[in-house]
Amino acid sequence: MKKKSQDMAGNGISAWRKREKLAAIFFLFPALLLIAVFAYASFVITVIMSFYKVDWLSEPTFVGLANFSKVLHYDLFWKSLANVSVFVIETVGFGLVAGLFFAVLMEQKIKGVGFFRVAFFMPLVISAAATAWIFRLIFGKGYGVVPVLVTQVTGWISDLTIGGYHVGHLLLSGPIVLDPLGDPRLAMTSVAAMSIWGGLGYWILIYTAGLRSIDPGLYESAMIDGAGFWRRTLYITVPLLRPVILFLSITGIIRAFQLFAILLIIPPYGGTPGGPDDSTQVPILLIYNIAFSQRDFGYASALALVIFAILLVITLIQAKVGKLSEGAP
Repeated sequence: MKKKSQDMAGNGISAWRKREKLAAIFFLFPALLLIAVFAYASFVITVIMSFYKVDWLSEPTFVGLANFSKVLHYDLFWKSLANVSVFVIETVGFGLVAGLFFAVLMEQKIKGVGFFRVAFFMPLVISAAATAWIFRLIFGKGYGVVPVLVTQVTGWISDLTIGGYHVGHLLLSGPIVLDPLGDPRLAMTSVAAMSIWGGLGYWILIYTAGLRSIDPGLYESAMIDGAGFWRRTLYITVPLLRPVILFLSITGIIRAFQLFAILLIIPPYGGTPGGPDDSTQVPILLIYNIAFSQRDFGYASALALVIFAILLVITLIQAKVGKLSEGAP
């Protein structure tokens, strides 16, 4: 009798687990279907299209590796890689260092730290479009707050007169006209600054999660031995956060290569995305222009696959370096 009861209980548990799995599959199926259609199926279609000339107006023509050859011989493609490399160095480099610095500071017992956590995180919930418009209003030439203020202040300094002597020209020959978004030398750095402002909260959030997984006893032992804040950070925090740093560096580079929406909105009035002088041209924007302006979807697909291969190689190298730094074979 007892054995029969145990068998019935076991069958009941087995049936309950089966129903639970079916329920999970039922609720996950729509999401899995969307992922299959818009991720995996679209990737396969992109691979196939890269070997054809496709404009959707005529019959696709097989061209073999011609599209990939065009990509590798396209000067603007290499310029876009150089631009996005500058963006990666500025955003990922600053994010890794500043994110850790502020995360460590905000884990200290400081009065009003909650306010600073909210202040750093708030820009993260603002859309890319809103961020671009905010920066246009702040840095746009002729109407932005910063350029107008710089021009007025430097104009006042250059016109400064003391005791009847025009001493202003000794300091400045004239007012400085600042154009961060229209100067090819400053445009990419301006976009990077915009991205840093909007995304620093993400870096801090991930770092904070990593910091809270570290045993506080390690810091207490180090403090007993006389280790200060910087020594604790350098010899305890950074080594134990290597997996987090690796994750942030990989995802940071991938997100940098996905830069697109801001560049469509940020150009000054009369400007074009990717300007001035292609100083903000990046691979995703180039793919968009080739596909929807030139209507060469096969060429755009080949370009997308080349970018995918570059990111894959970079990710594999980072993962390998991360394993070597942890002592793994």
